Amino acid sequence: MLLIILFIAFLLIGGTSMYFAFSQKTGIISLNGTEYPVWIADNPVAQAQGLSGKVLDDFSRADVEGMIFLFDEVQERTFWMHEMKFDLDVLWMADGTIVAISKDVPAPVNGEEPVRMGSGLSGADMVLEVPAGWVAEKGAKIGDSLIFKN
Repeated sequence: MLLIILFIAFLLIGGTSMYFAFSQKTGIISLNGTEYPVWIADNPVAQAQGLSGKVLDDFSRADVEGMIFLFDEVQERTFWMHEMKFDLDVLWMADGTIVAISKDVPAPVNGEEPVRMGSGLSGADMVLEVPAGWVAEKGAKIGDSLIFKN
């Protein structure tokens, strides 16, 4: 019983981000042939949580580049920046090809309404969220191949 209470206390005082970083499933994506480790969001619970509440240090602790959201079919997708602590780049893929990119999407500050973004009419079956600047650093662009390898 004491262990349960301590675990709950750990989560309440900020351990959720650290717990998440070490407990989330990971996989590999390939961007134009270069591989990168990512967290996987492949179910509604993980997809709803996304990167909400995470901090940039979580990426280095878990040795990942971002989070890949996997869906069964290509369709129009809308995401929002609920409880985000840092700005994002978001890549939208359909059948292994980048169809849209949302760069430098700002995290909400001071109670602002979170930014909403979407895949556009082309739809997506995968969405990659990474820290802002990643797209420029890696040279990703619309039309590039980005596939999930696990």
